[in-house]
Amino acid sequence: MLKLAIKKGHFDDEDLPVLDRARRTERLQEEFYALQKSPELYWQILRVHWHMFIKIWLATLVGTVATFTPPLILNQILKHLEQRDQGDLDSGRQAWLWVVALGLVKGFEAVVLAYVYW
Repeated sequence: MLKLAIKKGHFDDEDLPVLDRARRTERLQEEFYALQKSPELYWQILRVHWHMFIKIWLATLVGTVATFTPPLILNQILKHLEQRDQGDLDSGRQAWLWVVALGLVKGFEAVVLAYVYW
């Protein structure tokens, strides 16, 4: 290939060897050339992969909400613990429910952020 590149001075699409899954490569190349209505590459990429961008944006939004939820849950835990100290025994059981909710939210947050960053 290097000899051909030196001889011709450039590569054409036909000069490159066909990779595995040639049909997939040909299909992607045809789709790419069909999208050349806009000269900007970022618009072409956005048109082809818009569904992936939507998934990542939604996962980021859900991850952001999950990140801001634990302080609210901690506030509820502290509120119920203070009520328990004032003699409300049922509040202690509710505090444990909030502790379980905190664990679930932190686990969910870890899964969503792992998806986003992976």
